[in-house]
Amino acid sequence: MPDLNVSVILAIIFTAFLLVNLFLAIKVIRQGENALVERFGKYTKTLEPGLNLLIPFIEKVSHRMDMRQQRIPFTSEAYTADGSPVSIACAIVWRVTDPAHAYYRDQSVGDQLLTQGGDYLRSAVGKMELEALNSSRDALKTEISEELQRNATDLGVAVTSFAILEVQYPDNIDQAMTQQYTAEMDKRVVMKAADGELYKATKEAEALKITSEARSYELATIAQVIAEHGKATIDYDVAIKQVKAMSDIGSSESTKSVILPTNITESLGTIETVLEYLRDRGSVSAVKPDINPNKETQVQKDPPAKDPDNSSDDQVLD
Repeated sequence: MPDLNVSVILAIIFTAFLLVNLFLAIKVIRQGENALVERFGKYTKTLEPGLNLLIPFIEKVSHRMDMRQQRIPFTSEAYTADGSPVSIACAIVWRVTDPAHAYYRDQSVGDQLLTQGGDYLRSAVGKMELEALNSSRDALKTEISEELQRNATDLGVAVTSFAILEVQYPDNIDQAMTQQYTAEMDKRVVMKAADGELYKATKEAEALKITSEARSYELATIAQVIAEHGKATIDYDVAIKQVKAMSDIGSSESTKSVILPTNITESLGTIETVLEYLRDRGSVSAVKPDINPNKETQVQKDPPAKDPDNSSDDQVLD
């Protein structure tokens, strides 16, 4: 019995020893992390995400590093080249690239990046005028980000980006900049209104020029026609327009009575005269207006002479 009890105790001890060794040997690293392994206090290797095996009681995990991107916001006070104080809110985005170097090189990588970022920011802002600070914000971010990236290599990290969140000015400077912006916008409105008036005047002048040229061409054409064919040709065109106008008025449904001038027959006679003239000159072959004897108003070749006793110039046709 005593031998049996000793065997059981030894078996239990051995099983417990195996379980402890197994627990110490197996290490599971989560995704987005790396683990630093030390052997007797000295760094030996870095464990990747997943299942890893260590030598129990000899190797141990000294530190777990977060490999994801991290963001550090901060606010820095600076002075521009013209002596204006500004408060700039920024943020540094960085991540660990070499876990062992980042852990054993500096006690706090984040604090070191804050120190460097604030120093570079104050130096860059001190070279710029106040008015150029907002317009050159992209160039300022690029310059500081490049400086941080060059120095971050020694820390075992990489600076992904540097962002300027907000630029705050003293109250008096802020009010002056607001007034300047308002004056600039008013100036732009006035300039746009002036440009609109100039454009309108230019277009009106161009339209007047085109109308004048068209009128000049019309007069020149009329003068040429009169010179070549005589005034009867122009009288013919005027007569045609008069007859067409009377026809349009007479065909209107709302017209109850039509007042025709007494010289309407003269216009028709003029048409006949011009046609005879053009026929004699060979300009037309057989063009003659359609004169219907059944119409209410008869067209005569030779217009009758006006009655001097008749004081009425118009005839009323119902």
